[in-house]
This record gives sequence, C-alpha cells and structure tokens, in this order.
Amino acid sequence: MKHCLPYFSVTTATIILVVTSSFLPLTPWKPLTVQAQTVEVEKIRAQQLLQQGIEQAKNNQLEAALQSFQEARVIYQGIQDFSGEGQALNYLSLVYSSLKDYTKAIDYQQQVLAIARSLEDPNLEWSALSTLVSFFTQLEDEQKIIEFAQQGLIVARESQNSQWKWAALSTLASTYSSLENYEKVVEYAQQGLVVAQEVQNPNYEVLALVFLSEAHNLLGDSQKALELGQEGLAIARKINNSELEAWTLLVLGNVNVSLRNYSQGIDLVQKGLVIAQASSNRNLESNALFYLALIHWTQGDYQQAIDYGQQSLAIYRELGDHDSELIALHNLNTNYIYLGDYQKVIELTQEELALARQVKNYDYEGIALVYLGFAHFAQGDIAKILEYGQQALAVGKEKQSITSEHLALIALSIGYSNSGNNQQALELAQNSLAIARNPQHRHQLLVNAEELSLNTLGSLYRKVGQQKEAITVYQETLAIDQHHFTAQVGLARSYRELNLPLTAITYYKQAISNIEQIRGNITGLDRQLQESFLQAILVDADGSKNTDIYRELADLLLSQGRILEAQQVLELLKAEELREYTRTGDQRQDVSFTDTESAIIQEHGTLVAFGQKLADCQRHNCPQKEQLIAQRQVLTEEFNQAVRTIETEIRDRQTKDYNFLNPRNDFNRKAQEIIKAQPGTVLIYPLVLADKLWLLIASEGGVVKKFEVEVGQQQLGETVLRLRQLLATPNSSLSEVKKTSQQLYSWLIQPLEAELQGSSDIPIQHLIFALDRVTRYIPMSALFDGQQYLIENYTVSTIVSADTTNTTERLPNQPQAVSVLALGLSDAVAGFNPLKNVPEEIDAIVQRDSQDSKGVYPGLEFLNQDFNLDALQNNLYGRQILHVATHGEFVPGSFDDSYLLLGTGEKLAIPEIENLNDLTDVHLVVLSACETALGEPGQDGVEIAGISHYFLARGAESVLASLWQVNDASTSLLMQQFYNSLVTGTKAEALRQAQLQLLQSEAVVTTDEERATIGVESPDKPLSQRNLNSKFSHPYYWASFIMIGNSL
Repeated sequence: MKHCLPYFSVTTATIILVVTSSFLPLTPWKPLTVQAQTVEVEKIRAQQLLQQGIEQAKNNQLEAALQSFQEARVIYQGIQDFSGEGQALNYLSLVYSSLKDYTKAIDYQQQVLAIARSLEDPNLEWSALSTLVSFFTQLEDEQKIIEFAQQGLIVARESQNSQWKWAALSTLASTYSSLENYEKVVEYAQQGLVVAQEVQNPNYEVLALVFLSEAHNLLGDSQKALELGQEGLAIARKINNSELEAWTLLVLGNVNVSLRNYSQGIDLVQKGLVIAQASSNRNLESNALFYLALIHWTQGDYQQAIDYGQQSLAIYRELGDHDSELIALHNLNTNYIYLGDYQKVIELTQEELALARQVKNYDYEGIALVYLGFAHFAQGDIAKILEYGQQALAVGKEKQSITSEHLALIALSIGYSNSGNNQQALELAQNSLAIARNPQHRHQLLVNAEELSLNTLGSLYRKVGQQKEAITVYQETLAIDQHHFTAQVGLARSYRELNLPLTAITYYKQAISNIEQIRGNITGLDRQLQESFLQAILVDADGSKNTDIYRELADLLLSQGRILEAQQVLELLKAEELREYTRTGDQRQDVSFTDTESAIIQEHGTLVAFGQKLADCQRHNCPQKEQLIAQRQVLTEEFNQAVRTIETEIRDRQTKDYNFLNPRNDFNRKAQEIIKAQPGTVLIYPLVLADKLWLLIASEGGVVKKFEVEVGQQQLGETVLRLRQLLATPNSSLSEVKKTSQQLYSWLIQPLEAELQGSSDIPIQHLIFALDRVTRYIPMSALFDGQQYLIENYTVSTIVSADTTNTTERLPNQPQAVSVLALGLSDAVAGFNPLKNVPEEIDAIVQRDSQDSKGVYPGLEFLNQDFNLDALQNNLYGRQILHVATHGEFVPGSFDDSYLLLGTGEKLAIPEIENLNDLTDVHLVVLSACETALGEPGQDGVEIAGISHYFLARGAESVLASLWQVNDASTSLLMQQFYNSLVTGTKAEALRQAQLQLLQSEAVVTTDEERATIGVESPDKPLSQRNLNSKFSHPYYWASFIMIGNSL
C-alpha cells in the first residue's frame, strides 16, 4: 500500500482481523476435565501439570508455565499418549508466542501438526494450521500465511466444515489483497461468497462482496465493482451492521472515484466517516479520513487534503500503526510539493525517510529520497536531485523496489536535463514510462506514476525539438487526467514552438483556468502556502513556475495582436499575486475562451475521452489494445488537421479584420472608465519577461497598442536595483542618478513617446501605470529623459489593477466638506529615531477650529501616546482623509512582518488593516513614513501593491505611500504643499506640485533624521557622514512618494 496506490486497501488493513479471528484456536487456556478413574497415574500427573501450567499462564507466570508444560510433554511421550503430547506442545507453542519467541512457537506448533496428521485428527490439524496462520500473521509473512491457509482449506473441504472453509478462504483473499494480487482475491472471495450464502451468514456475505468489489475496482472493472459494493451495502444495512456498512461505504467511495464520480465518492466516504465516529472505531475513522484526503488531492483541493491527511496521520500514530502512518505522512507531504513549500517538504520527507527505514519499507525509502532531491532542485540545487536520485535507484535495484526505481529514473531524468544532458535524460524518462506501463507493476506504483513519466517525457521531447512526439505524450497524460494543467502547459508550449499560436493560446487558457480552480480551493490554507503556490515549480524537466504560465500567455497574445486579452491576463496575474501576498479570499477570476478556442477544446475533448479508454485498456492489457491504438492514430491526425485548418482560417480573417478575436471585454470597459474619468489620461502596462519587456498603452477611444523592448528581467532588475541604491542616500551623485534613471526611461517611456506626444485634440498629461515585477520598485516620477524628469511633464500615479480601481468618486473641493484623521509619532521610541517635524506637519494639515488659519482640513489629531489602535479604529467613521505620520516597513515576501508603528511603540501588522471597518468614506490614506526594501534584482514588488490593497479592499479610494526611508524635514514640507494643492486639484496633481516644489527648491536639509529608520543614530557620527546640506532637489527627497488607486 503506497500513496496513491490506486486505493488504500481497507480489506487488507482491517478485515483480516475479522477473518483470522475465526482461524485461531479456541480459548487456549481452557480448563481440562480429569477422568481419574480411567487413566493411569502418569496420565493423571501429566494432566495435573497441564492444568497447573494453564493457571500459571493465566497469572502471567510464563517461565513456570513452560516448565509445567515441558514436564507434561515428557510424561506423555513416556506413555506414548500422542494426543496428550499434542496438547502439551500446543500450550508450549502458545506460551512462546506470548514471549514473542516465534521461532520456538512455530517449531512446537509444527510438531502438533505432525501429530494431528499421524492421528488423522482433523480438529487438531485445523487447530494447528490456524495457530500457525496467526503466528505468521504476526510476523507479516504472507507466503507462509498462504501456505498454511491453503492446507487449512483442504482440511475444511475434507471435513465439510463450512465455518473452516470460510475462515481459510477469507484469509487467503485478505492475504492476496495485501500482496496486491487481485486476480487471486477474486478467486478466493468468490468461493467465500458461495460458502457465506450456503451457511446463510450475512456478515460473511458482506465481507466477501467487499473483497470482490475492491478487487474488481483495482483490476479496472469499476462498473462490476459498483454493483458488488451496492449489493454488500444493502445487506449490511438490512442486518443493521453499522461497521460493515461503513467499510462498504468506503470501498464504494473509491469505486466512484475510479468512475470519476468524485462528488459521489466524497459523499459515500463522508457517510462512512460519520458511522466510524459514532461507533468510536478509530481504525475505521482513520481510514475514512485517509480516503477523503486522497480524493481531495486528486481533485487539486489541497486545503481539504491537508486537513483530512493531518487527522488521519494523528490517529494512525495514536494506534501505533506505523505502516499506515508512513503512507499518510507521504500523502500529506505530496500536497506541499504541489503547493511549492519546499522547506516543509524537506522537513516531512526526513520524517518519512526515517520511518521507512525503521519499518524496512523500501518503496517509501526510495520515494522519500526522490522527494528530497526534488525539493532541493526546486530551490536551485541541481546536484542534489542527481545525488538523491542515484540513492533511490540503488534502493530500487538492491531491494527490488519497482516504485523506487521508477521515481529515481524520473528524478535523474530531470537532473540530467537541467545539467545539459538531454539525451541521457530522454532515455531515463522512456525507461520510467516502460515501467509505469508494465501490467505486472500496475499495483506496485504510485497512482500517478504514468502521468509523471509522460509529463517528464513530454517536456524532454520539447527540449530536444521533437514537438510532435511531445504533443502525443501530453495528450496521453490528459487522457488519464483531463485537468492536468502541467500537461496543458506542455501542449501550449509545443504548439507555440510549432507556430500554431491559436491552439497554444487555447491550452494556456485551459491551464490557467485549472490553476484558478486550485487557487479557489486553498484560500483557507496557511498564508505562506497560499503565497508559495504561484511560485511552485512544475513537476517536469522545465523547472518553470506557475506564474510563468500567465506571462507566457500574455506574451503570446501580444505577439498575435490580441492586446486586450493580454491585458486581461495581466489583470488576472496581478489579482493572483495580490491574493497570494495578502492572503485575502476574494472570489477567483477566470480566463475567457473565444468561440474558436471552445471549438478546439471540444475537438480535443473527443480525443481525450478516447485516450482515457485506451489508457484503461493499456493498463489492463485488454485484447483490443492494438485496434484502439490504431484508432487513436486516426483521431490524432484528424485533430491535427482540424488545428491546421483553424489556424489558417484565423490568420486569414485577422488579416482582413483587426478586431477579430480581440473583443471589447470587461477589462477594456474598466480601463476606459479610468481613462475617461480625466481627459488626457493613458494607462500603461509593462510586462516583464525573462528575455524581453512588453509595453501596453491604452488611451481614449479604446485604442490599445503594444511595444516590444529588447531587455530581459535580469538586466532590468539590476538597473532598478542600482537606481534604488543611488536613491537610498541624498549624498549619491546626481549625475549617476540621472544616468541610471535615463536608462530606465529608454526602456519604459521612450518607446511610447510618439503616443504620448501625438496629435490628439487633448494632449496627454496624466500617466497611470499598472506596474509589473521589479518595475514596482521604480519611482516613475523620477525617470529622466536627458533634460527633464517625467514629473515635470505629467502627473504620475499607479493602480493595483484596472478591475480594483474606482474613479467615480472624487475628493470634494470644499475644505469644510472634508474631514481628516491625523495620527503621528514624534517621540523617540525603542529602536526608532524621533520624528521632530511630525507635529508641525500635522498642525499644517488639521484645522482645529474656524480661527485656525494654518490648517487645511477640519478634523482630529492624535500624537505619540494618544496614537494607539483605539484612536485609529474609533475615529475613522465619516473621515475622508486618513493621515499617518510614523515609522513603517513593507517587507518583501513576508507580509506578516510589514507594519506601521503606533505612537505607543507597538507595531500594527499590515494584515490587521483588514479589521478596520470604517474606511468606506475614506478617499485618501497617506502613509508619510514607510519603506520597502529591495535586496535583489529578482524581487517582484508585490508587497507595495499589497499594502494599498488592504486599504482599498476595505473601501478606501487611494493610498499615498513612500518607497524608501524618507527625510523627516523634507517629508513635512512635501506633505504641507501636497495638502495646500489638494484643495484645488486632483490627488495626482497635488502630489506633482508638491514634488515640483522640492525639485525646484534651493532649500537645503538641516537635519538627516529619517522616518522608518530602525535604530537610533549615534550622536558621535562624523559630520562628514551626515546629510546636513543636501538640496531638496535631489530625487531622494521628493521621488519616494507614489499615489496608488483613484488619483482624482
């Protein structure tokens, strides 16, 4: 029994206990009746010793009992009383079994068997055989169980004893089930059913039907299995045997899964679980939970699979069932592989490996070694997958573990491919597929063994340029599991490389649709797991991530001129990144399919359905195999011809009609709402790919254009990192800042200049960016064209996505119609500098009363100790502006560690913002002191969008935040100017005017205190290292602040 052996055998695990109980001798310590008047003195003495031994054994005086039984045996031998000797030997055997000395126990019981046969005593012979079966059951020696059970069956038939026949037949069926020889299970269970019906024992009848149902299901005849299981269920309910009913429900649940009736399967197992829990049958309960975990895993519902898997694992450990514990531990671990939590995989696999070695389960030892290799590979260590793969292969060869050998070949194939040796990798993958398809191995491998081999082989065929062969094996994968998104991605890539883009797009969309389905199933999981899922590595030779699929589709759509659909996919990706980073449970979105793509899916659906039929035939070596293979070849050719015809037709129609397959979708409507809300606005989408940069620009009238820029993710990221390092200090060379910024301008803005400076009646004045990956770290206002910064010509703002941006509301232009809640920290608290300018900043914003000529908006202010969580929560209602002036940090990849510092010195974790209930009236949230760290070119900046998402999701319209540590004095001046300008303009224009004031200012800094600085600066710091005379015109001072959301 191993993960995803198609089904965990309930009969093997539990019914054997029921069966063998009738195969055991009667109560071994039964008192003897002494017939003193008819026996000689020696026989009386021997019987007294037997009775004495029985009492000693009952009192757990086992050594004394051995001596008594041994003395009795000697006496019986002396008087040649073979029947008495048999009794003494039997008791000696039982005592040694109690002492766990099975060698002596078996030796004595075999002597009993020899005496029984010499006396031609069938009762004693049956007793000896049944006792030997029980000993070998304890030793888990299936071959010996079978040997003595078959001998017992002969005795039972010769004696015409139906009870004995049932016990022997059911033991044989159970043991062959444990050995996964289901043909033999059917043979003996069918005979057992006849016996059960002869003796009219409905309990036996149900057990026989359960054996038969499970065996037929595993042999591929699930319809027959369904009929047998339903018959058994009806009998169990008729005789009111709830435990037998529960076992039958579990088997029927798995049969329904085989028939792809997943919801019915789950429902049946759930009913079995309820019965198990009501009857306090922990063994039955653990197996029901195990089944539920496995079914949910096959459905990609990892959240439920983990929940049920953890429950079953806990009960197996409670019961001390190490074999089942190992299987449950492995199944639980598999969920984390697909969720991309590789550190957790390593932790669980080490437990699995230790347990596998403890119980000498070589299949799971090999599996664990492969899992360790893959987890390290996913973290970038190719050498480890080769190292552990070789160890797993050695286990497979030495211990004759076909499971270990199969998975080792896949692991080594992936390792060699990523080391540049694709030819050797291809050979290994082909060998693994041969193993997976060998009918003799079908019950020894993981349930997804063939899929793993096919998927790996498909990715290798693609890498060596054999696209048609790749398509064939990917289609075979989908025949096994039509929702296998890795295979769908493989097909998409293959068709893309064959220059069949429409078909490629169709499969990309199917893959993303299935990913979205999985994402919708894991919203209740641990936050880290939700975040890691999009970064999970596909289990094939490519080593790509789930997020790459979205970007590849957008890239292909753009190359085909389907710009609006590309933007829709980008919106979907941004929403995914936000949900995974902020761990919100928003309703999942989905991709839309054109009529043509739906037609392709329908065509392929026919091929896949046929492939499922062929796959079942191949697994069970059915007689029609060759005929079905020939039929598949014909269907494949027909499908390929249909694809070529559709591709040609679509290209012709696109040449004549640009809008064909480029519908005005909901995304375009949302984008146009944003653009129309302020004339002279354009929406700009960068899409960062490994080898290129796409720029999408949407303008009024539904016009959308695309531009391809030859710069890859690594080079772009390194340049962004360089700019951010320069902007981290006001002492950096301004010429270097401009040089680096100009390079970014040449990639991000220069290709769009003709569009921005076009002949439209309304000049472009407002740029709104929906940034991607590392571009989120760029202060777009500071991009330099060689003469001016971008902010000098345009207002600049960003959005999380078009779908989440509402531009229907504006901040009132009458100050008295606006109310502000201002919160700030000016005092030094442990680990943080004082922010001395915060009181002046807030004083310039909040108008305390009608006589206050300094403030701009009426409202409330809370400083230092008065700025606590209650002050924030209890005073939000009815406010249009929330202004927070304090230290803060946004941590990449760790949203729970991101915070704002309260005036009390406590950290308010950013996720707690979702508990704020009165943000619906807030038009603007200002975070005037925060930073986002950029440590490496590969960071994606999703935490920046994530901060604003919490406020926007709770009802706020926009967020003004900063990208790096901000000087206290310059921030105070910028904020004052911002609010003064806000009275008469939009938020984006107010920010622009504030930034321009500092940019054009000749003022210098007289203090270097920064908001968001962690640690109190030493007063002994040399003056040469302090920013005492920097001009505010340096972008360090003014470029940090970005407007996110509704900028009107």
